[in-house]
Amino acid sequence: MQPESITNDQLEKLGNTILYLASTIYEPNKTKMLKLIYLCEEVSVKRHGVPFFGVDFFAWKWGPVQTHVWENLDIKAYDEGSTTFSKFVTCTKEDAQNSRISVLPAGTFSDDEFSENDLKILSEIAEKYKSAEAKHLVDITHRAGSLWYNTVKKEEGLMEKFEHEQQSTSAHRLDFSELLEEGSLKNKYKESVDFSNFSNPLKK
Repeated sequence: MQPESITNDQLEKLGNTILYLASTIYEPNKTKMLKLIYLCEEVSVKRHGVPFFGVDFFAWKWGPVQTHVWENLDIKAYDEGSTTFSKFVTCTKEDAQNSRISVLPAGTFSDDEFSENDLKILSEIAEKYKSAEAKHLVDITHRAGSLWYNTVKKEEGLMEKFEHEQQSTSAHRLDFSELLEEGSLKNKYKESVDFSNFSNPLKK
Protein backbone atom coordinates (compact mmCIF):
# COMPACT_ATOMS: atom_id res chain seq x y z
CA MET A 1 0.00 0.00 0.00
CA GLN A 2 1.29 3.46 -0.91
CA PRO A 3 2.00 5.84 2.00
CA GLU A 4 -0.99 8.07 2.64
CA SER A 5 -0.62 11.79 2.03
CA ILE A 6 -1.34 13.81 5.19
CA THR A 7 -1.41 17.61 5.30
CA ASN A 8 0.40 19.49 8.05
CA ASP A 9 -2.94 20.55 9.54
CA GLN A 10 -4.19 16.94 9.60
CA LEU A 11 -0.91 15.77 11.13
CA GLU A 12 -1.15 18.38 13.88
CA LYS A 13 -4.74 17.38 14.64
CA LEU A 14 -3.98 13.65 14.65
CA GLY A 15 -0.89 14.17 16.82
CA ASN A 16 -2.67 16.36 19.34
CA THR A 17 -5.62 13.96 19.49
CA ILE A 18 -3.28 11.07 20.25
CA LEU A 19 -1.48 13.20 22.84
CA TYR A 20 -4.78 14.15 24.50
CA LEU A 21 -5.96 10.53 24.61
CA ALA A 22 -2.58 9.29 25.87
CA SER A 23 -2.86 11.83 28.71
CA THR A 24 -6.40 10.92 29.74
CA ILE A 25 -7.24 7.24 29.14
CA TYR A 26 -6.21 4.21 31.17
CA GLU A 27 -3.35 2.12 29.77
CA PRO A 28 -3.08 3.90 26.40
CA ASN A 29 -1.78 1.68 23.62
CA LYS A 30 -1.66 1.59 19.84
CA THR A 31 -4.80 -0.51 19.38
CA LYS A 32 -6.84 1.82 21.58
CA MET A 33 -5.54 4.86 19.71
CA LEU A 34 -6.55 3.43 16.33
CA LYS A 35 -10.06 2.66 17.58
CA LEU A 36 -10.62 5.96 19.41
CA ILE A 37 -9.38 8.01 16.47
CA TYR A 38 -11.88 6.19 14.28
CA LEU A 39 -14.69 6.79 16.79
CA CYS A 40 -13.92 10.53 16.80
CA GLU A 41 -14.43 10.54 13.04
CA GLU A 42 -17.61 8.47 13.21
CA VAL A 43 -19.22 10.57 15.94
CA SER A 44 -18.38 13.83 14.17
CA VAL A 45 -19.91 12.65 10.89
CA LYS A 46 -23.05 11.29 12.54
CA ARG A 47 -23.57 14.31 14.78
CA HIS A 48 -22.50 17.25 12.63
CA GLY A 49 -22.07 15.97 9.09
CA VAL A 50 -18.41 16.98 8.99
CA PRO A 51 -15.22 14.90 9.27
CA PHE A 52 -13.18 15.16 12.45
CA PHE A 53 -9.86 14.63 10.65
CA GLY A 54 -10.76 14.33 6.96
CA VAL A 55 -8.35 11.43 6.42
CA ASP A 56 -8.90 7.99 4.97
CA PHE A 57 -9.71 4.92 7.05
CA PHE A 58 -9.29 1.45 5.54
CA ALA A 59 -11.03 -1.85 6.25
CA TRP A 60 -8.33 -4.10 7.69
CA LYS A 61 -8.75 -7.37 9.53
CA TRP A 62 -8.35 -5.54 12.87
CA GLY A 63 -11.03 -3.01 12.03
CA PRO A 64 -11.01 0.51 10.58
CA VAL A 65 -7.38 1.64 10.34
CA GLN A 66 -5.93 5.07 9.69
CA THR A 67 -2.74 3.95 7.95
CA HIS A 68 -0.59 6.98 8.76
CA VAL A 69 -1.28 6.47 12.46
CA TRP A 70 -0.70 2.73 12.21
CA GLU A 71 2.68 3.23 10.50
CA ASN A 72 3.92 5.99 12.82
CA LEU A 73 2.83 4.65 16.22
CA ASP A 74 5.51 2.01 15.83
CA ILE A 75 8.64 1.12 17.80
CA LYS A 76 10.74 0.77 14.65
CA ALA A 77 9.65 4.18 13.39
CA TYR A 78 10.69 5.74 16.70
CA ASP A 79 14.01 3.88 16.78
CA GLU A 80 14.77 5.02 13.24
CA GLY A 81 13.65 8.58 13.92
CA SER A 82 11.16 8.39 11.07
CA THR A 83 7.89 8.85 12.98
CA THR A 84 5.87 12.03 12.49
CA PHE A 85 4.48 11.89 16.04
CA SER A 86 7.67 12.27 18.10
CA LYS A 87 6.78 15.76 19.37
CA PHE A 88 3.41 14.48 20.59
CA VAL A 89 3.96 11.00 22.06
CA THR A 90 6.51 8.28 22.55
CA CYS A 91 6.01 4.54 21.98
CA THR A 92 7.39 1.71 24.10
CA LYS A 93 6.73 -2.01 24.41
CA GLU A 94 4.81 -2.85 27.56
CA ASP A 95 7.26 -5.66 28.36
CA ALA A 96 9.81 -7.87 26.61
CA GLN A 97 7.31 -10.69 26.05
CA ASN A 98 4.44 -8.47 24.95
CA SER A 99 4.23 -6.93 21.49
CA ARG A 100 1.58 -4.42 22.59
CA ILE A 101 2.81 -0.85 22.19
CA SER A 102 2.19 1.71 24.92
CA VAL A 103 1.66 5.30 23.79
CA LEU A 104 2.80 7.93 26.28
CA PRO A 105 2.46 11.73 26.14
CA ALA A 106 5.61 13.63 25.20
CA GLY A 107 4.38 17.15 24.53
CA THR A 108 1.82 19.82 25.39
CA PHE A 109 -1.66 19.61 23.90
CA SER A 110 -2.62 22.36 21.45
CA ASP A 111 -6.22 22.95 20.38
CA ASP A 112 -5.36 25.20 17.43
CA GLU A 113 -6.77 22.75 14.86
CA PHE A 114 -9.93 21.93 16.82
CA SER A 115 -13.39 23.47 16.69
CA GLU A 116 -15.59 23.69 19.79
CA ASN A 117 -17.52 20.68 18.48
CA ASP A 118 -14.25 18.77 17.99
CA LEU A 119 -13.13 19.44 21.56
CA LYS A 120 -16.50 18.33 22.92
CA ILE A 121 -16.35 15.08 20.95
CA LEU A 122 -12.75 14.42 21.98
CA SER A 123 -13.58 14.98 25.64
CA GLU A 124 -16.65 12.72 25.41
CA ILE A 125 -14.73 9.92 23.69
CA ALA A 126 -11.92 10.07 26.24
CA GLU A 127 -14.36 10.05 29.16
CA LYS A 128 -16.61 7.31 27.78
CA TYR A 129 -13.80 4.92 26.90
CA LYS A 130 -11.04 5.90 29.33
CA SER A 131 -11.19 2.55 31.14
CA ALA A 132 -12.19 0.40 28.15
CA GLU A 133 -10.05 -2.59 27.24
CA ALA A 134 -8.71 -2.75 23.68
CA LYS A 135 -10.83 -5.86 23.03
CA HIS A 136 -14.01 -3.96 23.92
CA LEU A 137 -13.15 -1.24 21.42
CA VAL A 138 -12.44 -3.89 18.76
CA ASP A 139 -15.87 -5.41 19.44
CA ILE A 140 -17.51 -2.01 18.97
CA THR A 141 -15.89 -1.26 15.62
CA HIS A 142 -16.38 -4.86 14.37
CA ARG A 143 -20.02 -5.20 15.39
CA ALA A 144 -22.56 -6.35 12.81
CA GLY A 145 -23.98 -3.34 11.03
CA SER A 146 -20.95 -1.14 11.73
CA LEU A 147 -19.36 0.78 8.87
CA TRP A 148 -16.33 -1.54 8.96
CA TYR A 149 -18.55 -4.66 8.93
CA ASN A 150 -20.70 -3.40 6.05
CA THR A 151 -17.64 -2.38 4.03
CA VAL A 152 -16.00 -5.79 4.44
CA LYS A 153 -19.21 -7.69 3.71
CA LYS A 154 -19.65 -5.81 0.43
CA GLU A 155 -16.32 -7.15 -0.85
CA GLU A 156 -16.86 -10.76 -1.90
CA GLY A 157 -14.77 -13.18 0.12
CA LEU A 158 -12.95 -10.52 2.16
CA MET A 159 -14.50 -11.43 5.51
CA GLU A 160 -13.61 -15.09 4.96
CA LYS A 161 -10.02 -14.17 4.07
CA PHE A 162 -9.76 -12.14 7.27
CA GLU A 163 -11.27 -14.92 9.37
CA HIS A 164 -8.98 -17.60 7.89
CA GLU A 165 -5.78 -15.54 8.25
CA GLN A 166 -5.40 -15.33 4.45
CA GLN A 167 -5.35 -11.54 4.42
CA SER A 168 -4.90 -8.88 7.08
CA THR A 169 -5.10 -5.57 5.17
CA SER A 170 -7.12 -4.17 2.29
CA ALA A 171 -7.27 -1.08 0.11
CA HIS A 172 -11.00 -0.61 0.70
CA ARG A 173 -11.75 2.84 2.09
CA LEU A 174 -14.61 3.39 4.49
CA ASP A 175 -17.26 5.73 3.07
CA PHE A 176 -18.55 7.71 6.04
CA SER A 177 -21.46 9.07 4.01
CA GLU A 178 -23.00 5.61 4.42
CA LEU A 179 -23.56 6.46 8.09
CA LEU A 180 -26.06 9.16 7.13
CA GLU A 181 -29.58 9.09 5.78
CA GLU A 182 -30.31 11.10 2.65
CA GLY A 183 -30.89 14.71 3.58
CA SER A 184 -29.20 17.92 4.68
CA LEU A 185 -26.63 16.27 6.96
CA LYS A 186 -25.46 13.88 4.25
CA ASN A 187 -25.30 16.74 1.75
CA LYS A 188 -23.28 18.77 4.26
CA TYR A 189 -20.82 15.90 4.67
CA LYS A 190 -20.36 15.45 0.92
CA GLU A 191 -19.82 19.20 0.48
CA SER A 192 -17.25 19.19 3.30
CA VAL A 193 -15.35 16.29 1.71
CA ASP A 194 -15.43 17.95 -1.70
CA PHE A 195 -14.08 21.18 -0.23
CA SER A 196 -11.30 19.33 1.62
CA ASN A 197 -10.29 17.44 -1.52
CA PHE A 198 -9.98 20.76 -3.34
CA SER A 199 -8.23 22.74 -0.61
CA ASN A 200 -5.96 20.18 1.08
CA PRO A 201 -3.40 20.02 -1.78
CA LEU A 202 -2.99 23.79 -1.32
CA LYS A 203 -2.03 23.31 2.36
CA LYS A 204 0.79 20.79 1.88
